[in-house]
Amino acid sequence: MTPKRLKKQKEAILYIHGGTYVNSLRPYHWNFIKLVADKSDVSFIVPDYPLAPESCYRETIFMMEKLIK
Repeated sequence: MTPKRLKKQKEAILYIHGGTYVNSLRPYHWNFIKLVADKSDVSFIVPDYPLAPESCYRETIFMMEKLIK
């Protein structure tokens, strides 16, 4: 799914899909995000964070800290 530009609004949902640092986003994640976004008209921020074994949790935490600041 192609990311869309955030709408100018004050609120957004930060969606962290889980996956214990080894599983990437799946189509059902994107379907859920689209469903909620369409019904709520709220923007989503969906980081595609680094996964093991190429990365460790430290890279992900560093990325997420930068994202929320």
